[in-house]
Amino acid sequence: MPNQISIESSADQLIKLAQSVLGHEWTALGRVRTRLSKAGFRTILVGGAVRNLVLGYKPKDLDLAGNALPHEIIPLFRTVIPTGIQHGTVTIVESGIHFELTTFRIDGDYSDARRPDQVHFTQDLYQDLKRRDFTVNAMAIDLDRSILIDPHGGQDDLKAGLIRTVGKALDRFNEDALRIVRGIRFACQLNFTISPETLAGMKKSAQGLSGVSVERFRDELFKILTSKQASAGLKMLNQLHILTTFMPSFMLLNEDEFLLRLNCLATIHDDYLLSLAGLFIGSTDLAALEQTLRSLKLSKQELRFVLKSTELSLDLYQETWSDARLRLFMADAGREVALSLINLHETYAAFKGNRPNSAKALNRCQLLLEQDPPLSLGQLSVTGVDLLALGIVKDKRLGVILQSLLAEVIADPKKNRREYLCAQAMLYYQGLG
Repeated sequence: MPNQISIESSADQLIKLAQSVLGHEWTALGRVRTRLSKAGFRTILVGGAVRNLVLGYKPKDLDLAGNALPHEIIPLFRTVIPTGIQHGTVTIVESGIHFELTTFRIDGDYSDARRPDQVHFTQDLYQDLKRRDFTVNAMAIDLDRSILIDPHGGQDDLKAGLIRTVGKALDRFNEDALRIVRGIRFACQLNFTISPETLAGMKKSAQGLSGVSVERFRDELFKILTSKQASAGLKMLNQLHILTTFMPSFMLLNEDEFLLRLNCLATIHDDYLLSLAGLFIGSTDLAALEQTLRSLKLSKQELRFVLKSTELSLDLYQETWSDARLRLFMADAGREVALSLINLHETYAAFKGNRPNSAKALNRCQLLLEQDPPLSLGQLSVTGVDLLALGIVKDKRLGVILQSLLAEVIADPKKNRREYLCAQAMLYYQGLG
């Protein structure tokens, strides 16, 4: 075991912080710890929760490790989910809070470059921490002794703003190539740099990502897109040829256009779909874009949003647009993101040199939204049920009529009156035969 004098320190301040920011969650964790302790088992807080506490942030997840085996944990709690029981992981549900607890383990070989082929359970926390990806994630808090355990210099790397692997970078990335993207993601989220040795390992191991599922990459990509340094992360993904591994259409982009799109991302915060739309803004080959988005296995709703946002970027806002034309844009974009999309388009136009970036478009859009114009079917003064009561048959014509009525009130919100719309509906119905 390493020299404990240099790697163990008091965790009292971190625990006080956790108590203050977590409240009910920390109380529930206390009950879990008490029950495990009474049964003779240790409770160790590990991973991102410890990293965030050291940084002074509220933890998002409270992952635990301990010396109890899954079959020893299950009888102690009312609700235990066998999340990954073959790898020693169960999820304890206490007071509605989920705590993932994994038995201390040593990992075997990773033949699928994702999960170990076999694991060996151990009583040694230090052996467990050796298997983790980055030093900043390889710290632990012994809740029974109120001790912070940091055998790999995670605190020093947090102070230095460094992402560094535990042990040799090639070993960690050969075990799971997705750790390359995770390392980039952590650097983006924390505004850290990647250590030279770790970056060299990323470059040598990047080809291993071809065996990683697109779903795992996509989830990390979305986190990068909503991070503080999304542009830097995407630039690194591009330099390592990782974007083209999962999104081949990026091979068609010249560097100037790619950098232009990265500049646009700076206008977006905490919205992965808008950021994804920004990444493809100005794309003219919508069929190729759709194929790329489908390769990322987006949901139908996500796919529609990015395609529509990109399509709208081909017809950028003009000051000569009438209010009706602007309302139509906002209806197509969606009320919730219309302002953000206008801002994104204006930024893109400015970088392209088409015109200076102006706040006029945003101000105008904001003023129109404040008037609460009807932009969706749900805001019409009539419903499908109302039209059926008029004798209109429930078939495909009903949808056509409703869309026609919506187009009218988008063009002129004053027409959003029940009597007028009912009369117009009958005229449309008669015209449709």
